[in-house]
Amino acid sequence: MRERAGHKPSPCKVLGLGDKKLLEPYLRAIAALGYSPSTDSDADIIVAIDPSDNDLRRLRKDPSTRFVPVIAVMEQVGTWPDGADLVIKSPASPQFVAAQLQALRKRILIERSVSPLTGLPGASSTEMEIESRFDSGAVFYVSYIDINNFKPFNDAYGFEKGDLVIKALSSAIVDGLSRFDTEDSFSGHIGGDDFVVVSGREPGSVMRWLALEFDRLVRGFYTEIDRSRGGIVSFDREGRRKKFPLMSISIASLRCGKEASTSREMSQQLTSLKRKAKYEATCTEGSVFLSSEGSDKGTDTEILLGSLIVNDSIPTSYRRAVIEAAGELHLGETVDCLKLMLRQSPDEKLRKSAAYSLGRIADRESTGELMAALSDTSAHVRMRAAEALGEMGDGSALEPLLRAGSDVSRHVRCAALTSIGRLGIHSAMPHLAEATRDRSVDVRISAVKALGALGGSAAYPELVRCLKEGPSPVTKAAAEALGYIPDVRCVDVLCQVLESHDLDCVWRAAYSIYLIGKSGLVQVDKSHVADLLLNHLGSKNGYVLRTCAMALGAIGHLEAVGPVVGLLRDPRDYVRSAAAVALGKIGDKRALGPLRLAMKDGRATVKRNAAWALGELGVPEALETLRVLLKDRFESVREMAAMSICKLVEKHSSQNEKH
Repeated sequence: MRERAGHKPSPCKVLGLGDKKLLEPYLRAIAALGYSPSTDSDADIIVAIDPSDNDLRRLRKDPSTRFVPVIAVMEQVGTWPDGADLVIKSPASPQFVAAQLQALRKRILIERSVSPLTGLPGASSTEMEIESRFDSGAVFYVSYIDINNFKPFNDAYGFEKGDLVIKALSSAIVDGLSRFDTEDSFSGHIGGDDFVVVSGREPGSVMRWLALEFDRLVRGFYTEIDRSRGGIVSFDREGRRKKFPLMSISIASLRCGKEASTSREMSQQLTSLKRKAKYEATCTEGSVFLSSEGSDKGTDTEILLGSLIVNDSIPTSYRRAVIEAAGELHLGETVDCLKLMLRQSPDEKLRKSAAYSLGRIADRESTGELMAALSDTSAHVRMRAAEALGEMGDGSALEPLLRAGSDVSRHVRCAALTSIGRLGIHSAMPHLAEATRDRSVDVRISAVKALGALGGSAAYPELVRCLKEGPSPVTKAAAEALGYIPDVRCVDVLCQVLESHDLDCVWRAAYSIYLIGKSGLVQVDKSHVADLLLNHLGSKNGYVLRTCAMALGAIGHLEAVGPVVGLLRDPRDYVRSAAAVALGKIGDKRALGPLRLAMKDGRATVKRNAAWALGELGVPEALETLRVLLKDRFESVREMAAMSICKLVEKHSSQNEKH
């Protein structure tokens, strides 16, 4: 959190325990590095002077400090004290302890970027990989994989067995990508039982194999009794005895670059596709793979589904499934039935599902019913109605959404503010600014993101205030939101963030500068911004290196060529890939030699991006290297090489015509 411009940031709080006189020099040295000493229990790291075993046990039993790393400075060290993450023998200089604390903090940040269960990259790494693919301009595929009926299995067999299932799926994904020669692919574990695979070639073969392989593996996790009856007999959330089928997986695969040309379009279309896959999984045994490349069309079932929606004799759970299926299939003929359910159904769950499906269908004739639903007695229904109005994009919903922004439920307030941002009406700016002072951190974050979505210069003062005053999650949201504001002052503020020690804020600020540079709407002081970005290229944090390279490429600073070339030797392929794209965007001929060497990289994503960069350089000397790549074993590399050759030939043909 940054308190005022010019003050050093407080990227994390350090709690000191033990003799105050002994602690004082250590805390002074720690504060000199920008860390904030803390006397409460919300610390990020604990420094303890000669802690006893009881002290350490008490820290590990306290819920607020159970997972906080502990550095123990001890005069006598025998066996490693249980509960300490790092032990330093005293006497030790305060500067040494502060340096060890900083190193421990950096290591923790790196470890948190991967899934501790599977070892695969997490959600942040996955998002950055997808953004990099969009930047490269090549067609790619995103496949979303999750497990059906996992929760009943987890409840019946326990978390340890559930973790084994997730690990088995992770191993099968990695094995499948290896089997089908897709080294240009990226696999990420975004949480729980959800995985994402990003690939440069159509993933149908590997995903069909994965579906069959998981169906084979999963039977081994059940008892013989459950295998023989085809599932688990347990109780659902309403307390009713029910049979849950054996686990399977749903896979939704989307082609990006044509069907979806931006991250937002990708997210919307992939969400719709994966829900269709989940719905198909309820109608069949075994795993399901659904691709946007498929040619199957749904049959005309509007009349049938409409009659089922309003049939009171059908159990509620079935009617909810039918209502949500109508939304996912975008069946416009069911709108009247859905509006009827939203207005008149006494069942809260049915009204909630009806509001959701009306939003998915996005028929503006439903706007009136959804605005009325913002006054529903159920907060769940009000929340779904607010979300649906954002999907509609109808400006007439602004006033009701502004009122919903003051709802007693924070979930409703969050949904309303998000939808206001999606409407893009700048007259809502004062209301969003007020919402950034809400008592709920979640609401403040939603308001900050909505201000960024509006994108006007009027949002600048509030975003800067949130950047300086808000708690850490709000600060991070503000750093990202500033990237969508076409105002040169945003660059100045983001430069201040780049001078901080909070790596989470640094890489978000670098990403925002990348967005500003990419838009071309703001004149950037390239030299000053580049100097700050270049200072972070010595970081060990992959997110920082990647986003700084992206930002340097977007602003096109020629002096960055040498340092960015150095990133082509980074051990992480996503950093090397970002460096290749950045060199292409800078467009300096000095990058020709390093990009040629990058063609020997073992990862297809790096080679593909380097091939794209050679095309962007536009120099005839790159032609021979690109011709060699036409015979590369990776299809995505061959395609990109062909595209770059066409670009080079077209450029030089147009130059000859001018002469």
